[in-house]
Amino acid sequence: MHKQSTSKGPALINIDIDIIGESGFGCGMGYTQSHIPYGEIDGKFTYDFAGLPELKELELEGYKLNERKFKDIKPLFSEDYNKFEFLYSKDTGVYLGAEHSPANVLDKKGNLTFFGNLEARLDNKPAIIMASSMGHFHPLDLEVQEEYQFNNFGAMTIQKENKETYMIFMKPGGKVTVPGKCHMTIYNMDLAPLDVIDFANPAQNTSNKDLQKQIGPVLCAYYLPDKTEFVFKFNPKHINSDNDSPIRIYTPKSNLGETLYFYAKNQEFRRKFAKRGIKVSTCEDHPKILGIPKDEPLSDIIKEKSPEFRRIFNL
Repeated sequence: MHKQSTSKGPALINIDIDIIGESGFGCGMGYTQSHIPYGEIDGKFTYDFAGLPELKELELEGYKLNERKFKDIKPLFSEDYNKFEFLYSKDTGVYLGAEHSPANVLDKKGNLTFFGNLEARLDNKPAIIMASSMGHFHPLDLEVQEEYQFNNFGAMTIQKENKETYMIFMKPGGKVTVPGKCHMTIYNMDLAPLDVIDFANPAQNTSNKDLQKQIGPVLCAYYLPDKTEFVFKFNPKHINSDNDSPIRIYTPKSNLGETLYFYAKNQEFRRKFAKRGIKVSTCEDHPKILGIPKDEPLSDIIKEKSPEFRRIFNL
């Protein structure tokens, strides 16, 4: 067991990073009674994210709303995920995507995704499964496929074929560039709901979930409140390592996202992931790309669409 203490960073400065020999559990996404970011009024959902416009306003702005239900993500469950007990009906909404598709691509705004965590039980104890997009594959060989900005603490995994898996931890306002010809998966890393904005050229943004339908997502992240444990469980069918044992962090739930981001900068933390074929970094580690300034909101960058931005996305 490795124990570390420091005087900087979040208030949660003492954690245990341990390798455990359990079989692991699962991951998912969605909304629950205690973590649900929307309510149901007259059979219609109303989302309650800070700064989120009314759904009608989004539609008036030209957004197409796409709500995923529990029955939509169930076929993507990994074996680990199925170890949890979920109490959702098949038609329970789990996350909302809003895609902006104007006639002229130069008028395009950023796409929006809003999702929270799934509540479950394991051995009759509560478990919070961190939200996940469950992953998809972009087949086109592009230098830049998509650009994302996270508005809360989260992470993204990027897997190039026959290469190691990258896991980039994100802070509010952080950006990450997704290349083409890769698998990518979004994860929430906090108890609060996650929302992201992204941009891609619709004419070259094909994707599929063929692999995910066969073996599930690359990893599972969940929190056990009774034990104050945050667990990363790796899918052995994804990673290039014989070591798929979970990494367990002992931490209270307060400031969870900030704490995980803080430790993503820790070299011992990174070595634990490296032993499992995962290369950890943060959004601050990645160089800026000409046309996508790090210190400007992605929504403003999209609105401006500078010549460099247009070149990147072949607009």
